[in-house]
Amino acid sequence: MSPALWWLLLALVLGGVELLSGTFYLLILALGAGAGALAAWMDASLTWQLVACAAISLAAWAGLRGRRERGDRPLGADGLDAGATVTVAEWREPRVTVVRYRGAPWRAELAAEVVSPAPPGEYRIVRVDGTRLVIAPR
Repeated sequence: MSPALWWLLLALVLGGVELLSGTFYLLILALGAGAGALAAWMDASLTWQLVACAAISLAAWAGLRGRRERGDRPLGADGLDAGATVTVAEWREPRVTVVRYRGAPWRAELAAEVVSPAPPGEYRIVRVDGTRLVIAPR
């Protein structure tokens, strides 16, 4: 099997595992493996294949990190979730509960500007902090 095919298989495996994990770091490595495949297809030596893989991976990582430091939203975060509606059946603690969203249970917390106690009912998602929804009344 040619080295280009090995690189492509590595890129596909990394891309597939990325789909299961939901991080962008494996996608960055998959892009690097794709660059290694391109270098192998152009008959570059193994050293240059590894350099191409590392260079593309590092450039993509730096771009993602720079995007985060500028304050841009990470891909997929809050953009689709902000403004969506969830239903609070009951509050487990004064400002914290668990709601169903996208078919899964999520920890939800009242936004800081909302006074508690808040009644059960419909709430809108203000933002997502990791695996926690920050919500406010509609």
